[in-house]
Amino acid sequence: MTSPSGRVLSAVVGELAVRARGFGALAGREMGEHVGAILRTVLRETTATGPAGGLLERILAHIDDHLAGDLSPGALAAAHHISVRHLHALFQETGRTLGDHVRRRRLERIRRDLVDPALAHLPAYALAARWGLGDASHFGKVFRAEFGLPPRAVRDRSADR
Repeated sequence: MTSPSGRVLSAVVGELAVRARGFGALAGREMGEHVGAILRTVLRETTATGPAGGLLERILAHIDDHLAGDLSPGALAAAHHISVRHLHALFQETGRTLGDHVRRRRLERIRRDLVDPALAHLPAYALAARWGLGDASHFGKVFRAEFGLPPRAVRDRSADR
C-alpha cells in the first residue's frame, strides 16, 4: 500500500498478527475497532477519487459530525443537494447501506461513552439517546448484536481495568 494510511494499516495488522494472542477478549475487540477505523480511512481514500468519491467523503464526515441528529436519507440528501436515490447509490458502491453505516457509527460512539469514567453516572439508555438511539429495548438488542455483549457488561469490564 502506498498511501500513508495504507502503510499504517499494514503495520498495525502486521503487529497484531504477532501479538494477538496476548490480548484479552475486550482488548481484542477494541483493537478490532481501531483496525476497522483505519480500514475505513483507507477505503475513503481509495474511493475519494473524482467528484463522487469527494461527495461520499463529505457525506461520511457529515454523518460523523451529526450522529446525534437527523440522519435520515432525506435529510442527508437535502444537506448535500442530491437525490435520495443517488445517496443510496453512493453507499451501494461501498458494499454497505447508509442505515448500517449510521447505526455502526452511533454504536461505536455509545460504546466509547460507556467506557468513559466521566460518563459512568449516566445510564446506557441515556447515552444511546444522546447518539440518536432513543428506544432502549432496540438499543440493547442492536448493541449486543454488534459487540457480542450487553451495554452493562461493556461498562463493567471497562471499570474492572
